[in-house]
Amino acid sequence: MSVPTYPSSSYQQPATRASTNGLSVASLVLGVLWIWGIGSILALIFGYISLRQIKERGEGGRGLALAGVVLGWVGVGGAVLLTALLVIAAASSPDSCGWVWNGARYVYSC
Repeated sequence: MSVPTYPSSSYQQPATRASTNGLSVASLVLGVLWIWGIGSILALIFGYISLRQIKERGEGGRGLALAGVVLGWVGVGGAVLLTALLVIAAASSPDSCGWVWNGARYVYSC
């Protein structure tokens, strides 16, 4: 009795995907959260570090890192703009209460 022969299979293993860099994910999340500008600064730091690691290690997540860097710069610009507006508003608002010279003496007036 003979053993039947089957044609050889040309099945290949699927290509392995590069793992996503964790700092790129952190950069994107912190860029979205903003957290009064601190998140934006951390998004920039993590984003630039992850871009370097992705280039050196061949990892995935370059798009996430770039998005985190862009959102980080947008957040820094927003924090600078907000700070400038608050300073201008505080400098231009009249004091509602304070000591006023009435010609003879200082009087506290509201």
